[in-house]
Amino acid sequence: MKDLELKDIMDRPVRPLTLLSVYRNGWWQFTTPVNPVRTVDNQSYYLISEKFGLGRQGTWNPKILAKRGSPGDYISQDQFGEYALVTEGEYKRLFPSPNLNPPSTPTNSTQLQDPNFLTNISKKSNPARL
Repeated sequence: MKDLELKDIMDRPVRPLTLLSVYRNGWWQFTTPVNPVRTVDNQSYYLISEKFGLGRQGTWNPKILAKRGSPGDYISQDQFGEYALVTEGEYKRLFPSPNLNPPSTPTNSTQLQDPNFLTNISKKSNPARL
């Protein structure tokens, strides 16, 4: 083993992900996202419907990607212009769809005193299995 030198242990800065590249017509090409799906706290989320990837700042070749995404995934862009890959599952966990059918609530306290009322509610619910 060789002795460590200062250049071996130097902290190298990580270049941020600032480039979006999409695969269209057999070619990778740089693009910029338009029309965010959602904007929350100075962070915009974009739905990408093509095969895409994120590249680091200063990259000239759109084929050189740091992260790849699938059609239907999202990217988020912060206020500094840096991108992050957000998969479809992560996006659904961040922003769940509103429950259109809320659970039935008792109209009075006598329904809560009935043991069959709560048992029927628990039987109708379908718990998520792990």
